Amino acid sequence: MMVQGSSQQRLDYQEKCEKTPIGIPDLTPCDYIKYLECTSISNSSTNQSFCLCRTLPGADGNYTLYYDKDLSTCVSPWSGPCWNRFHEGNYELPCSKNAVCVQADTTNEGYCECIDGFSHQTQTGNCVVPYDGSCSASTDCDFYAHLVCSEQKCSCGPKSEWVQNYVTPTNQTVSACVGLVGGQFHFSLEDN
Repeated sequence: MMVQGSSQQRLDYQEKCEKTPIGIPDLTPCDYIKYLECTSISNSSTNQSFCLCRTLPGADGNYTLYYDKDLSTCVSPWSGPCWNRFHEGNYELPCSKNAVCVQADTTNEGYCECIDGFSHQTQTGNCVVPYDGSCSASTDCDFYAHLVCSEQKCSCGPKSEWVQNYVTPTNQTVSACVGLVGGQFHFSLEDN
């Protein structure tokens, strides 16, 4: 679906595009107001380009924005850059769900931080409900920790238990629900 831009229609998220010279917004086929850019996706048989969320530089490295279907725009992950108003030629850049833009100084520039009751999920940069936190649906809980929403609390499913600071075979320290020996572990994103 084409979206209205300043002087021409722009392509929306995941639409096919043709790459044009970088740095000139009026020649960018994707909706740059939503922080989309034409990105090449290559595999062994094809090389196609699609409108995908941009990667922005930040104080701690680069931050890949991701698309929020509810807001219909790209958003910044936890600890990523954000601004609440038009800033240095850029349009508003909101934070991901359950995060707020904390203004670092008087320039309208800030960083995303999880609101109270939520913690950052390392793999995605989302702010999610941690173990034993209040929830209304399993999608609120930390998927990567195998949490489900049961009785309005994020907890482990049947035949599993919470293990804090578990060291994985790849030497990563994580806290997550793990299956009990002899039990079958089932995980679903369906609401309980």
